[in-house]
Amino acid sequence: MLLTLDCFEILKVLGKGGYDKVFLVQKKTGNDTNKVFAMKVLNKASGVFTGWGGTRYRGLVFFYYFG
Repeated sequence: MLLTLDCFEILKVLGKGGYDKVFLVQKKTGNDTNKVFAMKVLNKASGVFTGWGGTRYRGLVFFYYFG
């Protein structure tokens, strides 16, 4: 299953930094519906990140589960 930002509802902003923002989100679809996660979005305008397989991204998203 491919996760997109549409799979989550943003509940509130937990914090902001120079290159990132952390949101409290709730999953809307799938087996773990209604579970709460922290979503960290890295977005550094001056850099491009290289991901798995050499794919290049301008921003990265990380999820942390509060179980």
